[in-house]
Amino acid sequence: MNKFEPSPFVLGGEIGWDGTTREVKILYGDNEVSIGIDSGTATVDSKKQEMENKPNIIDGRTYLPLRFVI
Repeated sequence: MNKFEPSPFVLGGEIGWDGTTREVKILYGDNEVSIGIDSGTATVDSKKQEMENKPNIIDGRTYLPLRFVI
């Protein structure tokens, strides 16, 4: 897991947080990714995909499986 750091991570995209659904939303070009915290699935361009590792929050920081995100 890698710490979620929006500024250097996105490289021109946008990152958002939906506290109601506890999802990280990443927009990069024409691609949209939604990753739910403690979920084993993500939605990539409206298609569900399984992740090897679940994202989580530790000490107020969001950790995402970097292998899946990039």
